[in-house]
Amino acid sequence: MVENYSFSTFRNAECISLGDDVISITREYDWAAANATGLNANLVTSLSQFKSHVNRLNTTDETKAIETSDLAFNNAWRAGKYYIKAKQLSPVPEEVEAANKIAALLKANGWNLHLVSYQQQNANAEIMLGDLETKADMVEASATINFTPYAEHIKGAVTNLKNAIEARRNKAISESSPNTSKELRRKLADSLSDVFDYLNIMSKISPRGPFRAMIELINDSIRRIELSITLSSVKNEAEQVDTSLQN
Repeated sequence: MVENYSFSTFRNAECISLGDDVISITREYDWAAANATGLNANLVTSLSQFKSHVNRLNTTDETKAIETSDLAFNNAWRAGKYYIKAKQLSPVPEEVEAANKIAALLKANGWNLHLVSYQQQNANAEIMLGDLETKADMVEASATINFTPYAEHIKGAVTNLKNAIEARRNKAISESSPNTSKELRRKLADSLSDVFDYLNIMSKISPRGPFRAMIELINDSIRRIELSITLSSVKNEAEQVDTSLQN
């Protein structure tokens, strides 16, 4: 039997990988002779449509602009943090006090804000910038250590990133309905499920046929993808812990 798995936990690239593997594994099977050409055709078509959609989204100029803007934000945020940490070691007590106030503000909104999602980092950065510009004690602290250039750098990066995200969102809306990705994923999942159901049934009807070997190879693919997801999750958690210790 094809093992149970959660397609919803697969990222787009992993959905495509599984689809490619299944098509490759079942390529030698004579679908026409088995009067099951539709199953294979549906899988090939749904996979091709999903690939085209994902590739179009991932290779747009707008996506590249987001990546560039996000890198600029990450650099601006880190520069601000390191400047504050340096001022916390200042021989001038007033500067240390001011730096500590701003450090507390940064930590309250996410000391490692450059590691979280676009939405969270943009929202929290704007809250932090708003406090720096409107709260008297923060305005004074910023002036004391001349933090304004760093704050302006962060503000500009946030604005550029938000604009880039909006540009990609508008283009996606103009090219397709908001549910296109979800619908194409569903079609691919359904076509895979149909093929798996067929293989499971045929493996019982014809235990000496090629079906059990194909199922085992498909299960290997599923296990490999699930292991990749697990390792990626563990690695991300470890990197966040390591970064928090360093900062």
